[in-house]
Amino acid sequence: MKAIIEESAGHLRQRFRLRSLEWQNATTSIVFGLTILFNPALFDAVSFRGFVGGPFVWGGGIFLLGCVNVAALIINGTVPKPTAALRTISALLQVFLFFMLSIGFYASGTGTTGIGTYGVLAFYGFFAAAWALLDAVAPEYGQ
Repeated sequence: MKAIIEESAGHLRQRFRLRSLEWQNATTSIVFGLTILFNPALFDAVSFRGFVGGPFVWGGGIFLLGCVNVAALIINGTVPKPTAALRTISALLQVFLFFMLSIGFYASGTGTTGIGTYGVLAFYGFFAAAWALLDAVAPEYGQ
């Protein structure tokens, strides 16, 4: 068992650099989701009035998406082939999520920094999705 854990940790370390953008987006989702879940009063702020669904829908959904992505990244760091497709889907969902966050902040009419921040995360999320798709189509097991 110890050898399996050490080998898995080694694979994860080797692939982390290649997947750092995906890790960033996944952890950003987790932190954003937890922030909303633990402080639902944030949705009372003017900057969130453009969001439909309420804090538990947004917080829970964003948190869950981030957790699924982290799980796929951990498993993919150990056994690459089965989760590359899941990483691709998750990365595309995060692009959509960040784009929707940017639109929600824009729709609030407050000119908050969330418009640009989540817009940039959505833009670079396309690269994460493209790299995950390439791994799904032609995995590079040597890296």
